[in-house]
Amino acid sequence: ADATTYQQLNKELSQCYQTLVSSEAKLHQSQQELRDQLAQRDQHIMELQAQLQKQLEQVQQQHQAHRTALHCSPSKQTNFLA
Repeated sequence: ADATTYQQLNKELSQCYQTLVSSEAKLHQSQQELRDQLAQRDQHIMELQAQLQKQLEQVQQQHQAHRTALHCSPSKQTNFLA
């Protein structure tokens, strides 16, 4: 009876261990996938920030050009003096 109980417990322990090993492997795989997703998201954020910076610079240049055109226009200067 003791040998049978020992064999049964050993079998259950072995199954639990195999389940644990399998779960750990899945966890490592999920962790790597999440790291990859995070790296992709970080890259996308950097690309969006670069695009935003470029657009901001373009808007500032357009605004500056518009202000320069207003200040340099002879008709506008007359209006400012009036």
